[in-house]
Amino acid sequence: MATDSTLTREQLSTLFLNTELGGNTRHLDHFSYAREGISTYSFGLVQFDVGRNPQARRFLRDNGFTNGDIELLSQQGGLSMQQLATLDAKLQAIPQANIDQLTNAKLDNAIERVDEAIAKVRAINPAAADAIVANPELQLAMADYDNQFGSMGSQFINYLAGNPEKLHGGTIQAGDPPTRGDVQTFVGATKYGIQSPAAVTSRDVRFDTAMTQLGITATTHSHRPATAPDATVAASAVLLNGARGDNVQAMQQKLADLGYLGKDGAPLVADGHFGPDTLQALQQFQRDHQLTVDGKAGSSTLGTLDKFIEQQQRQVTDPSMATPGHADNPRYQQVVERLETLEEQRRQGGLLPLFNDRNQLENAAGQVAYESKVAGMSQVDTIVARPDGQGVFAVQGQLGDPAAHRAYIDLSQAVNQDLQSSTRQSQALDNELSQRQTQDQVQVQQSLWR
Repeated sequence: MATDSTLTREQLSTLFLNTELGGNTRHLDHFSYAREGISTYSFGLVQFDVGRNPQARRFLRDNGFTNGDIELLSQQGGLSMQQLATLDAKLQAIPQANIDQLTNAKLDNAIERVDEAIAKVRAINPAAADAIVANPELQLAMADYDNQFGSMGSQFINYLAGNPEKLHGGTIQAGDPPTRGDVQTFVGATKYGIQSPAAVTSRDVRFDTAMTQLGITATTHSHRPATAPDATVAASAVLLNGARGDNVQAMQQKLADLGYLGKDGAPLVADGHFGPDTLQALQQFQRDHQLTVDGKAGSSTLGTLDKFIEQQQRQVTDPSMATPGHADNPRYQQVVERLETLEEQRRQGGLLPLFNDRNQLENAAGQVAYESKVAGMSQVDTIVARPDGQGVFAVQGQLGDPAAHRAYIDLSQAVNQDLQSSTRQSQALDNELSQRQTQDQVQVQQSLWR
């Protein structure tokens, strides 16, 4: 039991929801792939890495996942949207109590690990340890560092105790007393921090958001250790594969906002590194807008990108899937009718309604329409509610038919996802499918030329 650390499960839950999941609760019951280092598919609040975490594999095996499922999730990407939808449905079928038990054990362990780290600092510098105990923000920064990198090693401990440490970015030394800013300095001086400065900054911003939610005044520092030269030159220069920097990050964010994806359909991460994922997204953008498909972001490509971003920002009243004539409108209207029927059946059966008002029903319909498309369903024949009313299953085909397609939707999340967001998600999915179709056509043509 922790004796020095003052952290609580609730604080860590808020922290990890922001730093690990970007505040998006939808990711809680979906598998994701971070595409970093040797990571594989992960799940849950603290992002249990299936391939690297034996406890995560045991948990999945004990809750209905086959060895084949676990082998797929232990890969470094490569799963199709339909494969992921099937595995997501299995994850969503696990009782919430089981998920909570696994998560709470991890949170308790995180608190213990911070406590152990404080004890190690105390053995070197008692005053520094006392400062950590009095600083909840610093304790949370330590927990976040540990969760991201897997350990608080001897260099990290000695550094917090006030000793100088030599890292990739140079020799650094924590202040007296140590603060969260010192943890930022340490991360920035690591090899990861030098190679991925934009990702480090993004995580810092998400950390600040968590502090605001917790009512803790966030303290940051204005300096960073020296890093490798920025491969991106002037803003007017052409951005090439291999470039790094803020200009690359800005381009990546715009591509992601327009729904463009990386290799294997992975979400495009704005990390400031022009790599294979960025190249894939950029070439698809060029192809879609009749630009020269050279994978180079020059003035023409960047200008076109800015034009479409401005257009997207202006069109705040864009048609949604609820608008007649929208491509997803037939599916959306079908889902609305199914939900209305379900609510009427519950009323007749003396059960509580699933939705408080019409707006909640329509928001949920947008998410059901989107998730059914992700699952590869062409239509939604039936919608049934979980016995506890916490979620619904969309079904294509006959109930009870093993061949029927199913998709699970968590209502606590769905009712809070506005219709425009669901429409954008659906459009991004359409873009992904279009990209894959184009790739398949190119591969067929290449095979014919051989």
